[in-house]
Amino acid sequence: MLMWAGVVSAVLVLSGCGEGAPEVLVAERESLLPHLPPEAVIVSVNGETLTRHQFDVAQSLYATVFRMRKPSRSVEECRRMAQAQAENIVTDFIRSALLRQEAARRGIEPDAEVLAATTKRMLGTLQRRRGTLEGVAKEIGGEEGALFCDIVTGDALGVTLRTAVGGDRLTVTDEDVDAEQVWIAAFNERAVATNAVNLARATALVQELRGGGDFAAAAAAYSDVIPEQGTDWWAERFLEDTEPPALAAWLKTAAEGDVSDPIEMEDGLAIVKALAIEREYDDDTLTLYRLARITFYIFETIEIIPREALREVLADERMKAVHRELAKRLHDEAVIEWPSGTDLFKELAPSQPRRVPRREAGN
Repeated sequence: MLMWAGVVSAVLVLSGCGEGAPEVLVAERESLLPHLPPEAVIVSVNGETLTRHQFDVAQSLYATVFRMRKPSRSVEECRRMAQAQAENIVTDFIRSALLRQEAARRGIEPDAEVLAATTKRMLGTLQRRRGTLEGVAKEIGGEEGALFCDIVTGDALGVTLRTAVGGDRLTVTDEDVDAEQVWIAAFNERAVATNAVNLARATALVQELRGGGDFAAAAAAYSDVIPEQGTDWWAERFLEDTEPPALAAWLKTAAEGDVSDPIEMEDGLAIVKALAIEREYDDDTLTLYRLARITFYIFETIEIIPREALREVLADERMKAVHRELAKRLHDEAVIEWPSGTDLFKELAPSQPRRVPRREAGN
């Protein structure tokens, strides 16, 4: 059985993974995999293969993991959630195979302490904190249980490999913590100052727009997030589901043509205009709001945490950096083949607008 690190480890450790969204993903994704026979090779990584049968075992394990994490889920719901992970199963196999092959080349085995910590963490996510790896694998049963053991072992192997590759680079000194604290203080100062400037800009622009200014032209000139939204942003019917609540509250009293005060949203500080308000029934039971907006960036300040907690954050960031660099190098050097073709999945819906990373936003 393959030591397949990472195939379900993300599902095991991410709270709420897959809840709600999978039905949408499954509806928009038509996989070509069902047309492949069990022995068909989906992908080969330096000669190590993933067959349709092995894919099915992994997908079955996904469904079992979802059910163990939340027993109230129905079998059918868990099955659909597992189907939504189809692409992840394939891409995780590739990453895991590359890491496992590199560890073998270097003669690296999973560190015992890392394996114990990994086992404890994964069993905890399955509500099996008092169990053992072997016991949970037996509970899962069959090839899925054996694959679960391989995943836990492989995840620990990946951490051990990254630690060996990172070496002294992973050591966080007192000077590193000092420098990060200085950087955070400077970032927070810039964020507060920038937010104040943008709030003043937005407030002044509101007055200009309420005085008859052209909303679309102002969006083209000033909006930091998709200026085209100044012409057409969103249509909303159900105010009880509208986020943030401040937007829903404004819409309840807005008239057609009204311009809001600046409203803080997930992706910035927005000025919203009610382009049209269409009553779909005479009794006003259903109303369609057509909206446009102008959005200015706002930046969250970084929480000040104790030094040792900050040291752990820095160590984790360095480990992730080592992983990204190692994974890219191994992928670039690998021979990856797709004997059954590469059109295994349809594209999902268009991606959402790009969010600005913390450090990039602070520059």
